[in-house]
Formats: sequence, structure tokens, C-alpha cells
Amino acid sequence: MEITYSIFDKLGYQKYPIILFNDKKYIGLEELLNTEGSEISLEEILDKLNKVENGKSVFEE
Repeated sequence: MEITYSIFDKLGYQKYPIILFNDKKYIGLEELLNTEGSEISLEEILDKLNKVENGKSVFEE
């Protein structure tokens, strides 16, 4: 799973970091994670994605 990061920067909206997946089969997850005002921090998301990618946890998967 390849992940890239960017800054949402559209006129009239507040800038915030977003997570992008190269494989568009994760578009739903991408939309969920990038919802402005999400209760989940970017650091928490990245930590859980790393756990799944490294095989340390299947709970998050």
C-alpha cells in the first residue's frame, strides 16, 4: 500500500494535511480519513497504518 501526503489548499477553506493512497481501491478510506475536523489525528492514522503494513496488528486492518 503506497501512501503519499499533501496539504489540502483550496481557496475559501482552511489548509490541513491529507493522506492519499496510490491505489484508488482505497478511495473510501481516503475520504474518511481526510474529513476536515475528524476526531482522529494524522499521527494516530499513520501509526495504525504502519502497524497494519508491518504485520504488527490485524485489529486496525
